[in-house]
Amino acid sequence: MSKRQTVYRPDLIADFSRRLRVALADRRESQTDLALALGGYGTNTISRLCRGDLLGIPLDLLVLLGHWLAARGISIEWLVRGTGPMHVAPLAAGEVRFAANPIADQILRELAARLGVAAPPPAAAPVQEETTP
Repeated sequence: MSKRQTVYRPDLIADFSRRLRVALADRRESQTDLALALGGYGTNTISRLCRGDLLGIPLDLLVLLGHWLAARGISIEWLVRGTGPMHVAPLAAGEVRFAANPIADQILRELAARLGVAAPPPAAAPVQEETTP
C-alpha cells in the first residue's frame, strides 16, 4: 500500500480556501456538487477544504480539482496563487495547456504522464543573440 502524497502549505491554505469558495459561488455550485464531481471525496473533506481546516491537501485531490476548474473555465493559477484572472477559456476533456514557466511546465508534464495524457513536445528554448559592444 503506497502512502498518499500530500501538499503541506499551511501558509497558503486560507487564501486557497477562500478562492475555492469564490469559485463555487461563481459557478453556483455547492460543496456537495464539488464532492460529487470529484468522486471519492466526501462532503466532509470538501467542507474542511473550503473552511481552510486541512493542514495539507492530497495531491490526487489537487489533480481532480484542477480538472474540475479547467472544465469550468477557472484558472488554476488564480486558485492556487491568487494571480492572473479568475476566468479562462475552459478546457475540453483530455486537453492540457502547458505553462511558459519551465518549473510549472515540468510539473504539468509529470502529471500528464501519470494521467496518461499525451503532452506536446517541449517548446524550444528562446535563442539569445550575442551582441557586441
